[in-house]
Amino acid sequence: MIQTQVLREGPPRLTGWGSARAPALSLTSEKISAGLAQRLAGYALRLLAESGFAEVVPTWNRVVYTMDANEKPSERSYNVKYTNLAGGYIEVTGILTHNGWPHVAHGLAIGMD
Repeated sequence: MIQTQVLREGPPRLTGWGSARAPALSLTSEKISAGLAQRLAGYALRLLAESGFAEVVPTWNRVVYTMDANEKPSERSYNVKYTNLAGGYIEVTGILTHNGWPHVAHGLAIGMD
């Protein structure tokens, strides 16, 4: 089973100095369909295989998510994040879809939670 999340961006927050901070994200009750989540995860795994990471991520936790809750599902950008037990992650970011099928991604992000 693949965990999915649809996040919504809140209004920009102001600091005490008058500058804006990144808007907060909040989890919505909306879900990504199981079929789309499976296609996105498969696409991400193929990209990771092409980058030499396929042997490490299959046992990691994975989450398919979008931060574009304000957009129609067909216009959203999706991410697939693989996280290991130590909190390290490899993420395929900015996956765009066409007729419900992934067709391009913006790249990889690697880091620690």
